[in-house]
Amino acid sequence: MLAGPNWDELATLPLSAGELLSLRATTHNTAVPTIMHGGHRINVIPSEVSVDIDGRVLPGQEPAEWVRQVQAAVGDEVTVELLNAGASGIAADAESPFYDTIAATMAELDPGAGIVPFFVSGGMDARKRRDIKIYGFMPSQGENPMALAHNHNERTSMDDLLFATRSLYTIVRRFCVAE
Repeated sequence: MLAGPNWDELATLPLSAGELLSLRATTHNTAVPTIMHGGHRINVIPSEVSVDIDGRVLPGQEPAEWVRQVQAAVGDEVTVELLNAGASGIAADAESPFYDTIAATMAELDPGAGIVPFFVSGGMDARKRRDIKIYGFMPSQGENPMALAHNHNERTSMDDLLFATRSLYTIVRRFCVAE
């Protein structure tokens, strides 16, 4: 089902509305209008309006495909152009000694917890270092720690911060002294 995602099939999964939206965002290119530019006076109709769109391109797809998809969505009366001609998203292979260290450490610190690789729908600095594997990783024991991320009043709980700090310290220490 995830190899060639079809939204009608994904929507049948037993997930909450928020989880379904997150799944959709990680299986499709995304486009979110975030900044609008237009007039400078309340009583004057601007001659031109532009909208900056935050776009995320899946691994293996080209930015030109994203432009084509957005152009198809907005129609021919609008011009779509890339402001930052970056590359597509990155998929870091989970087959690595570092990933194994993460999994072993988390199994010890939080018995019964699993490590599940997934795509992050947000951007990461990893796009600037495509020559090395970089994992986005935030250990948590909270019910839904991502519900607080990138929202109004963004925050994390103290318990999650302490657990994450202990986890990350242990992972780095073990990996750096591994033989």
